[in-house]
Amino acid sequence: MASFTKASVENLKNQVNIVDVVGRAVKLKRAGSYFKGLCPFHNEKTPSFTVSDTRQYFTCFGCGARGDVIEFMMRYYNLGFGEAVEKLAEEYGVKLERRSGYRDQNLKEYYDVNQMAARYFYRAFTGGPNPGYSYMKGREITPRILKKFGIGYADREWDSLYRYLKSNGVRDEIMLELGLVSRSRGKIHDRFRNRVMFPIINTNGKVIGFGGRALEKDARAKYLNSPESKVFLKKNNLYGLNLSRQAAGKEGFLILVEGYMDAISLYQSGVENVSASLGTALTENQARLLHRYTNDVVLSYDADAAGRKAALRGIEILKAEQVRVRVLHVTDGKDPDEYVKVHGKEGFLELIDGALPYADYKLDSAKRHFDLASSEGRVGYLKEAARIIAS
Repeated sequence: MASFTKASVENLKNQVNIVDVVGRAVKLKRAGSYFKGLCPFHNEKTPSFTVSDTRQYFTCFGCGARGDVIEFMMRYYNLGFGEAVEKLAEEYGVKLERRSGYRDQNLKEYYDVNQMAARYFYRAFTGGPNPGYSYMKGREITPRILKKFGIGYADREWDSLYRYLKSNGVRDEIMLELGLVSRSRGKIHDRFRNRVMFPIINTNGKVIGFGGRALEKDARAKYLNSPESKVFLKKNNLYGLNLSRQAAGKEGFLILVEGYMDAISLYQSGVENVSASLGTALTENQARLLHRYTNDVVLSYDADAAGRKAALRGIEILKAEQVRVRVLHVTDGKDPDEYVKVHGKEGFLELIDGALPYADYKLDSAKRHFDLASSEGRVGYLKEAARIIAS
């Protein structure tokens, strides 16, 4: 993606009027010193979306979306920063200056190869009987949803994907960089073998990596993800957000779960405002990405010690990004995938209604560190509760 000088970007913002840019997408009416309209990022009947031509800033008091003209372009057209800058400059005839010494990386080749691999895995998944399709059928995922998420299958062969990509002119170094293949003892072989494949797609609709679920019980790793590359950074992305971001805007919140299957099962049940982390604790960059689409997040993590620790860390990170956060733990020791299959959409929505807000969850979690049957434990808890409330 092109990199531009700060002065060049500021010049662009000075030469375009945010009211004009937003007005092409949203019907605006003047209301005193600003303009008002229906928010394009969530469903509403009463306008809560305002644009200030003096501050060159937009704000939605309904969903919390806000920012300058570039942020609006990024949100509305689902673009990255550089793409939004380029699109705006082209439409208004503004010349941009690149940073001196910057070498433009052509990432298109990486995206194209990942897309080629995703199509190969999908054809293997849908082309005939195979263990991957049988596994997903056993998990009660419908063909429509399998196609929606682009689920694929990596066969048992050592180099079937490698041979396919090689026959299509893909260079070994590109395959190695993307983590589609590995090199061992001088030979190149497929990284993913005998696995259900989950393509990871960014909010611009580009395949940036893969997650593979082992179909053999004795596999060394149950889940195997692509290594980080020029196009795939775990800390910057979330699984399924490319499909759920619009639903998050409509519903007013997004549910963040731990696993691929949790996200897919909830989406199939009708709870479409759901996304999953990529095997890492929630990061500041992921929180900022979430805040681009919603101001309200529900964390649905496992109820075990690791899940609670992840939730406590997550609520602090989201709170720092000015995101309202609640936490729910699925009852009966089930994960969201299992729970929604038994209780359906309405049952899961009831859990969301009972999700604990930030302070309540911290108070509830603090109880687990004290023996409330003893006076000493109760005093210790009261001191910790006072500290939490004060914060």
